[in-house]
Amino acid sequence: MQFHTAVAHAGLVRGSRTGTYPFPPQAPARAASPFSRCSILLAPGFQGALALDWRHRLPEFSTVRQAEWEIPDLDVWAQSILKAARRLPQPVVVVAQGFACLATVRAAALQPDVIAGALLTAPSDPVRLGLQEKLADLTLDLPSVLLSNEGDQELPPERAWQWALHWNSQFASLGQGAVRSGHAGWQRKPDLGFDLLEQLCRRVAAPAEAA
Repeated sequence: MQFHTAVAHAGLVRGSRTGTYPFPPQAPARAASPFSRCSILLAPGFQGALALDWRHRLPEFSTVRQAEWEIPDLDVWAQSILKAARRLPQPVVVVAQGFACLATVRAAALQPDVIAGALLTAPSDPVRLGLQEKLADLTLDLPSVLLSNEGDQELPPERAWQWALHWNSQFASLGQGAVRSGHAGWQRKPDLGFDLLEQLCRRVAAPAEAA
């Protein structure tokens, strides 16, 4: 689902000393990009992995830097996300992948006023990492979407859906894929994640614009 705004302008006729002449219509006004309403922060997963679609199509956005990409420490990663988010104009929407999804949930629980929205793509399995006790009781008090891939062997959709319920997140699926990371899903449905991100930006920007 994509969003389009059409603005029609009628031609104008203005008077002059020699009579009337057609005045060229103004160029259609473009609707502001939803991404201009918030700051996008990309949070790669273990070993710095991030779907190529995000890297190629969102190159202008900020990216979290972890000191140790090989060591998935939940609190250390959460603090890195918070540090990066504080440097950006509010509201901040985090696009996280893999282990960074878990760190984003933790970061939002630690300081809920820093992160305004989250798109959690192909999360790691909290149970396999022994983090279920730290994460099961956390509820995101912000707009969020958990985006799963039916071919993800690490966190299959049925378990991903359960974690979405835990975190009070909307659940969405990329459909069938062939690899663990969910990258195949991005190749098959490249626009779904971006449509969801646009919706998140609109949701988080609405309260700020109304204030």
